[in-house]
Amino acid sequence: MEKIINNWTEEKFLEEYCKVLDKDEQFKGSTITKKEDGTIEIITKEKDKFIVTEDTVEYKGNIQENTPPTEEGNKEPPIVTIGTNGGIYTILAGNTTAEVTTTITVEDFSGNGIETLQYQFSTSETIPEENDVNWKDFANGETITQNLTGGVSYLYTKVIDKAGNQAIDVQKSNAYIVNYQVKYDANGGTGAPEEQTKTHGSDLTLSTQVPTRTYYNFLGWATSNTGSASYQAGGNYSQDSSITLYAKWQGVPSVNITTHPSNKNLTFYSGTTNGDTRFSVVAEGPGLSYQWYGRAYGSNNWVAISGATNANYDIPKTVTNFSSLYRYYSCVVTSTIDGQTTNKRSNEAELTYAASV
Repeated sequence: MEKIINNWTEEKFLEEYCKVLDKDEQFKGSTITKKEDGTIEIITKEKDKFIVTEDTVEYKGNIQENTPPTEEGNKEPPIVTIGTNGGIYTILAGNTTAEVTTTITVEDFSGNGIETLQYQFSTSETIPEENDVNWKDFANGETITQNLTGGVSYLYTKVIDKAGNQAIDVQKSNAYIVNYQVKYDANGGTGAPEEQTKTHGSDLTLSTQVPTRTYYNFLGWATSNTGSASYQAGGNYSQDSSITLYAKWQGVPSVNITTHPSNKNLTFYSGTTNGDTRFSVVAEGPGLSYQWYGRAYGSNNWVAISGATNANYDIPKTVTNFSSLYRYYSCVVTSTIDGQTTNKRSNEAELTYAASV
């Protein structure tokens, strides 16, 4: 008859002893009873009676020591369960690793007790050696967090019970696949492409979508918001790293005059102007500046008016004589952006005037 393993609870002792007896022809079909004193009484089909305690077996007055095996124990190995067993992860732009979180749970059906609980992540497809220095201890049911670099990694477990049985069901996890995020920033524009995901070791074809920005030409994608264009729309990105790509712009100067100055007819009385004294221009474009010019009657020479550098120019309210005024007025509007300039002159407006009597 096989021995009973020591240090079990009474319930476990009875349950396991029944399993042992069922394997022995002598005891098949036996009646097994747990007595009030904690012993187990076994009556075989042949009416033989055995009294079993945790330490002894008594049969017909003979008592035999019921000692447990000291080395082999129950041969049933532990069972390992990995909570998040593999998966696809992405390293976000600005980071160098992706965080992986899982749990490792071990079930000890043999009752032998667990001797070794260890794990490690590795990019190797081969189970690490027993003496590998990268093995780490863990507690049963513990949540494991690991920051993984790009590529494919595996979670390996080393679980051994006190009888030397090693779990073999999940020694190697499914693959943890870590990719890279490629983000786009319109950098002052609109219509940036949706983010893409780059696979480790493979080139990524960048989006062909191009952002837009008023008064700017798109030059390509830079790796910083002030850098030069390093990539083009639809080009290849081969770096194994996450990244944010910033639109690189070149300003295009532009002037669109939507409202030109209109003619004025003024009357002077005792050196004072009466009526509307303002010339105005309305324009659209980046980085606009203004300079008003005057031209005398019968002259083709435009003269810059000192201080007249706004979109509006007001005729002085008081004048000493008519000759201080020009007959014609026009504004030159200049657009300056990214070191580039262009300008456009407005239509001329005529100023007519007379003295009041």
